[in-house]
Amino acid sequence: MSKQKIPPKPWPKLSETLDGPEHPQACRSCGCSDKLDVWQEHDEQDQPTPVYVPLCEPCSDRIIEPHPRLYSHRSDKEPLPGVMLICIDCELRAGLRCTSPLAKFNGGAGMTVATSPLGNAHVCGRDKNGKRFGRFLTMYDKPPHDCSGRRPAAEVSL
Repeated sequence: MSKQKIPPKPWPKLSETLDGPEHPQACRSCGCSDKLDVWQEHDEQDQPTPVYVPLCEPCSDRIIEPHPRLYSHRSDKEPLPGVMLICIDCELRAGLRCTSPLAKFNGGAGMTVATSPLGNAHVCGRDKNGKRFGRFLTMYDKPPHDCSGRRPAAEVSL
């Protein structure tokens, strides 16, 4: 009799396990609105997904480091569909997710988010374990101010 191999369970996702409010201006863990950081969730292969988790500073410090899944810190000035300030009154926002049919991650041709990029940089360093890293960053001056996939809730389509 051969033993059947059971595939390992995937690591839990904070977007699915945290039960706080799903709103861009509230911590997904405790619900407060003070000093929020936005974290981008990654899949099982550590590839970024279009899923974002806003957390206050104390919850970020408590949850992100020990959590086994990869999360990357994002600036509130970056184009982050579903959690940008211009998304708050969009009828295509579902909690913290953008459901615009134009978005590539929803199968669309792509949407344009108007931003004010300040510049690009390459950052090199070592993590706390001594491993070297390097990454390219785009720095933004102001939060996004327009999105081609945005549909303000006041607009009613017939």
